[in-house]
Amino acid sequence: MLPISSTGNSQQCLIWILLTCLSVHGQITQASQKRVGAALSNSKEYLNVKRSDFRSDFVFGASTAAAQIEGSTKSGGRGPSVWDQFVRKFPDKIMDKSTLEVAVDSYKRYKDLGVDAYRFSIPWTRILPDGTLSGGINQEGINHYNSLIDELTKHGIKPFVTIMHFDLPEALENKYGGFLNRTVVENFKNYAEICFKTLGDRVKNWITINEPLITAKFGYTMGVAPPGRCSDRATCPAEQAGQIGMSLVGQYSEPYSNTFLDRAAAKRSMDFELGWFMEPLVRGDYPISMRRLVKDRLPVFTAEERKLVKGSFDFIGINYYTSRYAKHIPINPQAAPVSYLVDQHVNSTGFTEKNDPSIPIPQALNDQNRIEFVQKHLHQIRRAINNDVNVKGYFYWSLFDDFEWSEGFTVRYGLYYVDFKNLKRIPKKSAKWYHDFIKGERK
Repeated sequence: MLPISSTGNSQQCLIWILLTCLSVHGQITQASQKRVGAALSNSKEYLNVKRSDFRSDFVFGASTAAAQIEGSTKSGGRGPSVWDQFVRKFPDKIMDKSTLEVAVDSYKRYKDLGVDAYRFSIPWTRILPDGTLSGGINQEGINHYNSLIDELTKHGIKPFVTIMHFDLPEALENKYGGFLNRTVVENFKNYAEICFKTLGDRVKNWITINEPLITAKFGYTMGVAPPGRCSDRATCPAEQAGQIGMSLVGQYSEPYSNTFLDRAAAKRSMDFELGWFMEPLVRGDYPISMRRLVKDRLPVFTAEERKLVKGSFDFIGINYYTSRYAKHIPINPQAAPVSYLVDQHVNSTGFTEKNDPSIPIPQALNDQNRIEFVQKHLHQIRRAINNDVNVKGYFYWSLFDDFEWSEGFTVRYGLYYVDFKNLKRIPKKSAKWYHDFIKGERK
């Protein structure tokens, strides 16, 4: 991996692979299908991947998000988030009209998870119910996460904490428009510092914001996630020795053909998703392609902001779901930009695998396909590491079947099967395999 320039020095970017769900996107051409098919079908090397292929300090974990699993939305002093507001205001935008009120009841249920590390999120409103210091600190919420972290460390599980996973306080959205107002920066800083000061003696890995692309794209542009707006036209105390990073979504775009225009389209497609957030962190500004196409609708950093943002990470987490094919679409380059959301020169299509609720539980637990899915990804990570990419860990998404945002409970991604009738958790075959893999007991 080429060194990434940060804060004036040359350094390697630490990457945490934060795997999300199995899904497939794209329109397959004959040439690309031949290339990809050959790579996947002619080798079974992934079946031989084992724990000893990775450094002893490589972290294997699993991930969750508070809004998707905790429930107890009106208990323990928690204030409402924008997702509580969204499901209340737009129930038809949730596929099965489910809510976060119970989720999978994880606020009341946690135990030994059989992994090296557990990535979870803390809801802002469990610590500051109305999102502000002046509104008061909820000590009951702090006590809960102290207990959870103590339980994890007792079992030798390293906590990785996301400070905000899509669940901005509803009060801040109503008060000043949430992320449309710079006041949110000060409020977020205050909230983050409380987390650092009260939990940082045991938590050494912090993720500030999960997938800011999703909030900007689906929440403020398309209106299909909180806050439902449609506009389509840090400091960690030194003595704690903690690390602070961000979790970004990084979907790869493959050129539809080998033409220059399609290769350029693939690059722009990635600029408009991963580059939108990664390039300011690395070089202090948005991608050149975005600046050229979005023009003056793209915000401009002040010199002070550029200096503050550039290099402001200890590691980068990559959530990845899929790859896409990108094809250049000729249009009038002088035309006004349609929106922040899309590069109108790029076309891509896709679909996502759904859960079949009629499958009997014993059959649902036998998820050999998920095991092979993880094996293939670990095999590719191993290859990347051998090519000098500085990958430090892998987290499977998700630990449990959960409330999957606008899809409600209609899909199942978890290592643990959750019976949504009684919330009983049952380890799938993949959970047992992953546990044994981490312990080095099975290839």
